[in-house]
Amino acid sequence: MSKLKKNIIGLVVLLVLPFLNFSQQRDTVVQKEKSHILVPLAEIMVLNAGVNRYNYVLRGKTWAKVSPSSWWINLKRGYMTDGDNFTANWMAHPLHGSFFYLSARTNHYNTWQSIPYLVAGSLVWEFLGESEPASSIDAYTTNLGGFYLGEVTYRLTDYIWNYPGSRRYRWLRNTSGSLLNPMGAFNRFVLGRGIPRTPLSAIPAQLTLYGGLVPFAVGSNFDFPGSGTFIAAEVHYGDMFGPGVDNLTPFDYFRLNSWVNFPTMDDGGKNSYFNLSSDAVILGKKLGDQPDDIDVVALTQHYDYIHNNVFKLGSIVLTGDWSWQRYLGTTRLTGATRLGMVIFGSGNSEMVKPVYPDIFPKFERDYIYGQGWVGEIEGMIHTRHFGTLGGNLSHFVIYSKSQPKGVENLDLMRARYLYPAGRNLIMGLQFDYYSRQASYPHNSDESVKNKQYRELRLISGYRF
Repeated sequence: MSKLKKNIIGLVVLLVLPFLNFSQQRDTVVQKEKSHILVPLAEIMVLNAGVNRYNYVLRGKTWAKVSPSSWWINLKRGYMTDGDNFTANWMAHPLHGSFFYLSARTNHYNTWQSIPYLVAGSLVWEFLGESEPASSIDAYTTNLGGFYLGEVTYRLTDYIWNYPGSRRYRWLRNTSGSLLNPMGAFNRFVLGRGIPRTPLSAIPAQLTLYGGLVPFAVGSNFDFPGSGTFIAAEVHYGDMFGPGVDNLTPFDYFRLNSWVNFPTMDDGGKNSYFNLSSDAVILGKKLGDQPDDIDVVALTQHYDYIHNNVFKLGSIVLTGDWSWQRYLGTTRLTGATRLGMVIFGSGNSEMVKPVYPDIFPKFERDYIYGQGWVGEIEGMIHTRHFGTLGGNLSHFVIYSKSQPKGVENLDLMRARYLYPAGRNLIMGLQFDYYSRQASYPHNSDESVKNKQYRELRLISGYRF
């Protein structure tokens, strides 16, 4: 069978998937019925058309000039690589995918029923929304990243709008939920399809906002130590060690850490780098029923978008976890060990060379991509009066399949101490370390063998 026929068949099958009936999930309480199956599809089509016209008319992007002939060429070419920069592939495309997912999720479809709409929206965009070839990189980041960010966004919006007892500051909750989830806001305030209140609405979440100074930041390509400032937000959703929690279903528990660095560059200029690191339980089981001795085994999905002026790391990871909690008097100890596969990952590399100059005249990709594996350990000591001391170490191995072939070994370490300075006020220190070792057998350039980055933060925060 030719590639063209395979692509056409695949496109048709995945467009039909949303019409199939998927099994229900426990969050689907029959309070409000699902919208007609064509409503999310219509929203996705309008969204894709709007993004295309915005890029072509307002931004003047040549890749957004599409026509039936470009569609036909894309279907014949199938999936290829692309030359997009790190932010486009690892943040813009996952966000785009989350909108596809949320178009169905906020029309009262459950988690699994929403996935086919995400896949359909991605296919339509890749083959019909751009004149450039459909990207294999985008297929991973849009679908897997879009699913992850979409469900996290849905859960947080549900908490903001529906959490029991949250009746004050309704205007603030409506506004913040709408900014976080525009698809949900449209379906709620325009179509009258608000997120239904279910048992999931009672899962608690905790937000901590941070800010501070970076007095010391040094990397392999710095001639002198750098400095800067940062802001950050940390969200903990659910409690895997909490009472009454025996079995965890998808996204009943997740952590999200987001920060923006504002480093002072070598030339005295300023820049900003948005980062996001998160993990969510897909399936979990609590072992033991004593509050001072709890173990949890889980299957967990991770999503990382981490970069600064020295390194880049993007990863979609699936791990098997063993997490535990112990009490020694009033001191609480927690920890976790994780091992799993990198379903799709990227790391920056000097060895990447432009490809297909006739298709990608502006080649901006400076990172490899592929699959691999990851291992991680973390531990924390929590005390009532002296604060929290903890850290984690992650080791990524990413095998680049082509352009060029090789392997990237990436280590990320974080150590942090937080002191309770007052009611909800936090002060502390954080040290981040990044190390990269690369191996490209067909290239003798020694400059890629070892790169490092170290950063110290002075932290102040407020916990809501």
